[in-house]
Order: sequence, then C-alpha cells, then structure tokens
Amino acid sequence: MKKTVLLFTILAVLASLCLTPAYATVPPIPHSFFGTVTINTHPAPVGTEVEARGAGVRTGIPGNPLITTEVGKYGGPLPFDPKLVVQGDITSGTVIEFFINGFKADQTFLFAIGETTELNLTVTIPTYILTILIDPAASGTVSLSPPQPAAGYLAGTVVILTAAPAAGFRFVRWSGAVVGTDPTVSITMDRAKSVTAHFAAVVVPPPARYTLTVTVDPAASGTVSLSPPQPAAGYLAGTVVTLTATPAAGFRFVRWSGDVIGTDPTVSITMDRAKSVTAHFAAVVVPPPARYFLTVIIDPPASGT
Repeated sequence: MKKTVLLFTILAVLASLCLTPAYATVPPIPHSFFGTVTINTHPAPVGTEVEARGAGVRTGIPGNPLITTEVGKYGGPLPFDPKLVVQGDITSGTVIEFFINGFKADQTFLFAIGETTELNLTVTIPTYILTILIDPAASGTVSLSPPQPAAGYLAGTVVILTAAPAAGFRFVRWSGAVVGTDPTVSITMDRAKSVTAHFAAVVVPPPARYTLTVTVDPAASGTVSLSPPQPAAGYLAGTVVTLTATPAAGFRFVRWSGDVIGTDPTVSITMDRAKSVTAHFAAVVVPPPARYFLTVIIDPPASGT
C-alpha cells in the first residue's frame, strides 16, 4: 500500500513539473482594435499600414500590422471582420502605441486581455512637394502616379515618373533627385525633391536625292524630256522618271545606253542612285531625186528645132 501511494505521489510531481512550463508559455488572449483612421484630417487611403507597438507586443504577425482595405477604416466590428491584433508577452495595463505608415498616431490605449476596442486613430504626417522641370521648355511632359496633391505627397510615398517627349523630341535622361535614362522611374518622397526631365530634338536626316544626267549623241541631234522635271537638288529617292527622246530635224532616234537601254523613244527609270543615260540619234539620209534625159530627133535634119 505504501509503495502504491509513493508511486502516485511521484507521478503527480512529475506531471506538475511537465505541465507548469506549458501553462507559463501560453500567451494571453489578444486585445483587438478597429475603427477609423485619418491622415492629416483626411480619411486614410486603401493600403494604409496600421501597427500596434508596446512592451512585449509582437509585430510582423498576422493582424499586426493591418493593411486597410477600405478608405478611412481599419478592421471592423463584426466577429469575422479583420482587426488589429495586439498579443504577446504583455502585462495588463501596458501602454499600446499605434503607428500609421510608420508615423506615431495621436492615440494610445491600455492593454486589456481579451478586449475588443473601437479606437479611431489620427496622425499628422509631413508632406513634401515634388518639383518637375522640363528641359528644354515644351519639349515633353512628365506624368506622376499617384498624382501630386496640392499639399504635396505624404512622407514615404513612392511616386512613379513617366517622361513622354513632344513631337519632334526624344527623351534623354533624368537629373536632380533621380538619375538615369529609363523614361519611367520611381522616387520615394522623404523630403522635398526636384527632378528635371531632359529631352533633345530628333534630328531627321534630309531625304536622299539623286541626279539624273542625260546626254544627247551626237550633240544637238535631239532632245530628251523628263517627267517629272528634275529639281535642282535632284530627284527624291524612289522617284520614277519618264524619258522621252525627240530627234531634231534631219535626225532619227536610235537607242538608249547607260542606266537604261532599248530602242523605244519613251522609257522609265527609278531613281535609287545617281544615274546617267545617253540618247543616241542618227542623221536621216535622204536619197537624191531621180533624173532622166529626153532625146529629141529632128526629121528631116535641120528642118526645124
């Protein structure tokens, strides 16, 4: 009987030793929060980060921080609504501080195990102006996303800048608070900043022009007309020119040589480089008129003329 009692006593002691640490590590029931959130007197936008901090408060866990999904609200009152969860090795009465996008809110609250509290949060966050300059003036534009509010961007806002050249210009580079040659860049507004977008005029090379040289052989034996007529600077590349050979009086057209050949007096040529054409003519040979002798006989001789 004594052995049995002793055995039960030992088992009870062992059980108490094993269970005590487990109970000691169980965290207290969290204190949950929800309510409105206002930044610089305006409802906070969707995507605002709300975080609770304090002695023993665990952060970087589900529910702390909480990212807003509604404008001006964090969490909700219904049982299954998301909430800002404050838990950890926290003593009741610990002061809980709240941070909005990393900036300390105006409100604090005392931790209470298992409580759910509606707490409206307000915060004042510095704003900074982003100045955009265009060089040279009117050579392009820069769009900002998100657009800049009249009071400037909230500290920590990431702004995407996109440069778009005006007609006849191309984007070159950024200078100032951001540098680079990519037309789309981002910048974090942690102070007032100025950025210049540099553009340059697009240099369009003049269109290629080619000269068509026309020679008449022999000289003055005829003419060659060109359609369209050749400009003083030559034909634009790709122009199709029609050449018509006309012989002078006493000549006939024979053939073309050079960059076009053939015997048709009208031909065409495409000006894809400088070209030279010769129109060959030949004198027309006119045979002399036929002549005949008339023989007259007087019969009888000397009887008349």
